[in-house]
Amino acid sequence: YSTNNWYDTLEINKGKNAAIAVGNSVVTSEGVVGRVIAVGENWATVSSVINTGSATGIRVPRTGEIGVVEGDGELCMQGLCRVSFIGNESGLIVGDLLETSGSGGIYPEGFVVGRITEVEADNTGRIKNALVQPAVDFAQLREVLVINGMASMDSAAVSCSDGACELYKDSGSKTGSDTSFCAVRCPYGGFF
Repeated sequence: YSTNNWYDTLEINKGKNAAIAVGNSVVTSEGVVGRVIAVGENWATVSSVINTGSATGIRVPRTGEIGVVEGDGELCMQGLCRVSFIGNESGLIVGDLLETSGSGGIYPEGFVVGRITEVEADNTGRIKNALVQPAVDFAQLREVLVINGMASMDSAAVSCSDGACELYKDSGSKTGSDTSFCAVRCPYGGFF
């Protein structure tokens, strides 16, 4: 894959030929990477969660609060993003884990987005700003999982070999070309 200087976009080496489409969510075992914004026959561009145009519906497991994690032009250069659309009386604290809420139809519920690293409040105690360190270390990123369907995720597992990807159910039966996940081989080792 390749990235630009701030990891706000990434390019992977699979595209339409691997059933990848614009809007697919991209994750790792660490958490959310971003979503596919452009696709060709054998490539796709991913907008990461720190990209200025990115917005991800989140839930704070500790409190149940919901909000949105958004990319920010200045924070992107630091590898951070921010929480917005969270209540003024929010109980966010440094260290809070943020997970996808499942709203919006892009990301399934429960994938880790990041942790709160800083909370700024005004003199009345209302939250003005909360910064987020993404769960994914973009500088160390070597493999991702592209989710191109959310219908059967609970009982699915991916099996990849030689760059070919197949979806298996818990019973071990192949679903053939009805793929809900696709992994993409990284030219530097591992899978995307």
